[in-house]
Amino acid sequence: MSLKNNISRIINIPLINNTFKLSAGTVIMMGISILVTPILTRLYTPEDYGIWGIISSVATIISSVIFLSYEYAIVQSDDEKEIPGLITLCVICALSVILLTAIVFILGSLSGITFFSTFPSLPCLLIILLVTFFNYLALIIANRYSFYSSMSYASMAEGASQAATRLLFGSWIPIKGGLVWGNIISIIISALIIFKKTLRYFRETHKKFFSFDSVRYVAVKYKKYPIFDAPAKLIEYSLNNIVLIILSAYFDKTEIGCYTILVQLMLLPITLIGTQMSRVSFQELAESINDREKFSILSQRLIKICSLLSVLPILFFVLGGDAVLVWILGEGWQDASKMALCLSIFSVPVILSEPLLPIFKVVNKQNIRFLLNVIGFIVIILSLVIGISASNSIYVVLILYSIAYALSRLALFYYEIKLMNTDIKLNFKLIAFIVGTYILLAIRLYFAL
Repeated sequence: MSLKNNISRIINIPLINNTFKLSAGTVIMMGISILVTPILTRLYTPEDYGIWGIISSVATIISSVIFLSYEYAIVQSDDEKEIPGLITLCVICALSVILLTAIVFILGSLSGITFFSTFPSLPCLLIILLVTFFNYLALIIANRYSFYSSMSYASMAEGASQAATRLLFGSWIPIKGGLVWGNIISIIISALIIFKKTLRYFRETHKKFFSFDSVRYVAVKYKKYPIFDAPAKLIEYSLNNIVLIILSAYFDKTEIGCYTILVQLMLLPITLIGTQMSRVSFQELAESINDREKFSILSQRLIKICSLLSVLPILFFVLGGDAVLVWILGEGWQDASKMALCLSIFSVPVILSEPLLPIFKVVNKQNIRFLLNVIGFIVIILSLVIGISASNSIYVVLILYSIAYALSRLALFYYEIKLMNTDIKLNFKLIAFIVGTYILLAIRLYFAL
């Protein structure tokens, strides 16, 4: 079979095809972000990025559980009559979480707790949570009905509008918090695009969008999501974002700004490869769970693809990508070079495990994922405490954090393979290549620090 036919066959695999549809928008969105980054890092200071990083991290943590994970039931449910009730339940959960957030921040500030009293902007945080709620709900509904093209268009519009507004607010119409407001406007545009498609679909098919009749029923039926999945998801998102919050208490905003933009740039392959493939694989794994042969083929294909793609980010930085990164960002971002090497440690296990996360929901083993995340969270927090206590260098702290995070993700990957219960053939050449890459990374870190 010719190379052209092989490539065509792979692309036509539903998992790959649908992932490409979703990823196309993400690629363009991230591509636009990368293209304008050299301009933005010259319009905004590392301190500006530090402020944006703190607000963004808190918003991301809260947004991860804004629906208490009931949104997964919208995708998984095989009863179309449940959808209006699930949508209504998600709206109730989101508004409750946003209200609770406001109360906690106000009481914390009145009590004189440093984190709350020095937080950059509570109004901006609440606005971000509100627009994210609308956007995320629209994306979940679109995912259920396989509106992948619309989701892709929304991602492209979000990337383009975010770049345009941030450039506008950083130069021609300078306003305080331009990075924050650019993000808010872009999310609103994305939400409008998706909602237009989903609402039109509901009108054309004469389906109900909201219903309070079955809210209690679906809340009880899918109670494992808020009991196990929501806490697990909260911990997973906290692993990435609480690091920035903790670091901000010990290091200056310039270093935090470098860390913020670096994490955003390094999340490109993880977002592209992991999150988008995870959305598609969730639906396909759920559909094939009762077909043993189909499930096994899909599982092996997922693992093989993830293994091949996981080496790309770390290989880039080992071969000098950190220097390229600083050249792109500008002279004021020298700290980002060493941080990139430190953080690339966890890239391989994250890309390996991220697309396979739906397996815990598909086989109804959210409790295992929750337990693994709790253990991982404790290990990572301990690594930060030890690093901060032992050294004043942010690089030492980031290395310890990256190693702890990588180990927790490897444990997650091990259990994902175990739950798939498929005959996995290990590619020892690939494993040897990954090990060799880590050795080169260790050498680079030794001379860089």
